[in-house]
Amino acid sequence: QAHEPPLNFGLVAPGIYRSGMPGRNSVAYLRRLGLRTLVRLVDGPAYPPAVEEWIAAAGVAVIDCRVGTNREPLVAMDGGALAEALAAAQRPERQPVLVHCLRGQRETGVLVGCMRQQQRWSLVATFDEYRRFAGSAASLLDLQTIELFGGASTPPPLPPLPPLPPLP
Repeated sequence: QAHEPPLNFGLVAPGIYRSGMPGRNSVAYLRRLGLRTLVRLVDGPAYPPAVEEWIAAAGVAVIDCRVGTNREPLVAMDGGALAEALAAAQRPERQPVLVHCLRGQRETGVLVGCMRQQQRWSLVATFDEYRRFAGSAASLLDLQTIELFGGASTPPPLPPLPPLPPLP
């Protein structure tokens, strides 16, 4: 039996993984991770029969958070579904969790980018990671969604500088 990860597989944080749609060749690999939850971000084809069998046998929960896709000119991801998926992935009782879209590029990349914002990564590093996984499918609208995501907290203001000593 093949032990290969799904397309665009990666570790996001302890207990949180990302990828494209799991296929029959990735079941053995995913089984070894001891996953408790799959967070599916897109409408798409059903899981292959081998994946469905593994889900049922292992008692893996599947959470559907259809976030949609950013498209020009006026179609935006569903911010509520994105926040729901992010919360589901970060709940310790659901981990280890695999978050996936069809190819592990755009929708998964946006979710991971929003998580990076919460982790206070710089936008440069966040966007670089997004582009590495998205490749030629990268979208400026996705980057804008990451940048403007409401889950990132504003850093606290810096304390005031002490007064300068008087001049002699």
